[in-house]
Amino acid sequence: GNADNHCADYHYILEAWKTIKSLIPCDHGDRGSLCETILNRAKVIWYETTGNPYEEFSRLNSGKISLSNAELMKALLLKGTLRDGKRELSQLEAAQEWDMMEHSLRDDDFWCFINAEPNHKRFDATRIDFLFEMVLRMHGNDNKYIKAYDDNLKERLEEKGQQQGIKRLKLRDKLEKNQYFIFGVFQDYCKNPNCAIEVWKDVQGVFRRIHSWYSDRALFHRIGYLMNRKGRKPEEKLDALASWLCDAERNSKTDMLKQFNAQIRNSIGKPLCSLYYGQDNDALNDVLLLFNIAIIMGRRQEESRYPFREHKTA
Repeated sequence: GNADNHCADYHYILEAWKTIKSLIPCDHGDRGSLCETILNRAKVIWYETTGNPYEEFSRLNSGKISLSNAELMKALLLKGTLRDGKRELSQLEAAQEWDMMEHSLRDDDFWCFINAEPNHKRFDATRIDFLFEMVLRMHGNDNKYIKAYDDNLKERLEEKGQQQGIKRLKLRDKLEKNQYFIFGVFQDYCKNPNCAIEVWKDVQGVFRRIHSWYSDRALFHRIGYLMNRKGRKPEEKLDALASWLCDAERNSKTDMLKQFNAQIRNSIGKPLCSLYYGQDNDALNDVLLLFNIAIIMGRRQEESRYPFREHKTA
């Protein structure tokens, strides 16, 4: 079934069973030694119950912390050696880079600069989930991972006689409907082991791009304003970020600055003289934010930067 996309326990129990089955075929002579090891050397935690054992089991296991998409993705991508052409990336190298990206995203100054929803519950456990989500947001309806997942799901439904296919939901709806949607998409794509390096390189690319924007003072303030303004919904800002990531693959920094400048000019929507307190509060908030950023950018100290972390908590 597809239960492994909804419960991490089912997924890993199934994977363990598959591994044991592949290592010890039915006619293998080592089955006896395995039984002897389990019986004589394995340790078992024994818990005596006084009431209904089924109710006791449910009580002990309810409310446990579930794994995040990123934790499942880490197991999926780093379970073997990642091969990039002739170069092999070891588990240790990949794990170190993974930890570096998560650590960088734990910097609230960086996090609040780039994420329109920094306090959303889907980023409570691990923040690197954000990178995988952005990979799925890029290229809109032409996203190769989403298309492959939807096509495979359609085939599976048709095999079961459900000819109606699937509903084309927005990514946000899919994320809310299925807690492990991101993992399910990439797990489906990585059934071919050679595809794991493709996912890894896309995640690396998103992180390196947004970190380069964070390090560039001119881009930092422009993007930070567009991601923190109130005149646009968080979902729209995340889609805009995905669009900028796509544009940056083929455009120069000069072109990107021109694009951001144009979007900033059009962000208020009304002449300043026609804005009224109580009626245009979001637009007024954006004007004040832009004014404060302009003051910071006008200072000669190269290191001075607008504190978007404090802005979000104000």
